[in-house]
Amino acid sequence: MKIKVENGLEIVPTELSFNHSIIMALIGWMDNINGPIFEKSMSFIIDEKEYNTIIFDLNQVEYINSGGIRIFGLLLKKVQKSHGEIVFANVSDKVPDVFKEMGFFNFFKFFGTVEEALKALNL
Repeated sequence: MKIKVENGLEIVPTELSFNHSIIMALIGWMDNINGPIFEKSMSFIIDEKEYNTIIFDLNQVEYINSGGIRIFGLLLKKVQKSHGEIVFANVSDKVPDVFKEMGFFNFFKFFGTVEEALKALNL
């Protein structure tokens, strides 16, 4: 199932059957235009399903600007209320630089693959 957000961003969720965890594959780009809609969609998903661990698979993400990074910070605050975390997998070389520039790099974990993230999180 794909969830079309708007203006070049889609989400493909893969619910894990344990630990209130989910893998969210993002496709396209995230910017100031589709970021707020992405935030509302993700906030609803987090609240409705009570997810507290989210692995964002960025393998098919073409671009994230500072507005998109800020959204991940807001979502992190939301999942931390239930002692959860957000991690990233399949991150291109450019994406961590944007996190560093925004001062968010140390708040998240980055993994080369989804499998590495699952293993590190004991999922």
